[in-house]
Amino acid sequence: MTLPVVWAIGGIDPSGGAGIYQDLKVMSWSGVHPMGIPVALTSQNIDHVREVLSVDPDFILRMAGALLERHPPRGVKVGLLPEHALSAVIGILNDLDDDVFVAVDPIFRFGSGDPFLDEASFREMATCIFPLADMVLPNIPEAEVLLGSPLLPGASGLMDGALKIRDLYGPVSVYLKGGHREGRVRTDVFVDQTGCFVLDRNEVNIPSLHGGGCTLASLLVSEIVRSPDSPIRDLLDSPRNIFQRALEWESSRPGNERRTFERFFSTPYGD
Repeated sequence: MTLPVVWAIGGIDPSGGAGIYQDLKVMSWSGVHPMGIPVALTSQNIDHVREVLSVDPDFILRMAGALLERHPPRGVKVGLLPEHALSAVIGILNDLDDDVFVAVDPIFRFGSGDPFLDEASFREMATCIFPLADMVLPNIPEAEVLLGSPLLPGASGLMDGALKIRDLYGPVSVYLKGGHREGRVRTDVFVDQTGCFVLDRNEVNIPSLHGGGCTLASLLVSEIVRSPDSPIRDLLDSPRNIFQRALEWESSRPGNERRTFERFFSTPYGD
């Protein structure tokens, strides 16, 4: 059986715990054929990002053109997106067939807390690229920057924020990640044209995590591409459950160091 091709467009993290390296690992583990188009190089480890270097936009387009000739994708996941690469990535997405699933996991600030884009640039990026997305996956701080105001408490506040992002920026659906809130239960919400859906999971005590957002996004895109005839709302539980298993596995390991999911996704699919 030929595996569906998924492109990961984003940054190179030399530590391997996030960015395209992690996307490719998670997607391969999930049963798709991943390919990567780097749009930025970074100088970083799992604790801090020191520098971001944008790839030349013309070269980005040539990489995508070469892949498209031989390996057209069934899905695309867009992550780290420097301002200089925005027009090239928009060009890539516009050249794809209409049935290619596009997910955008926007990056405002790195998980380490290091800055990436200012608020105005982040909103401008969203204005340009979100209308091309079938799903966008902001976390709570990113959602609040997009909306220019704090989200209201509870699941209803998350749903309200996700609906406003969909109405303001024009993606088909919004998966709002709620892991930044405190509490024994962590809540994500998903909204599309069919309604709003709440996804709860138990809190897992774990030291700070590197690459969690891109891991969840890669799991979701892989599942959706593997089941193209199913409603997206019916495909959310499995990726979320895998992500929860990865969190629980990491929490069982001793030590207080910053964590990645590299070890968990080194096991075969389904183990």
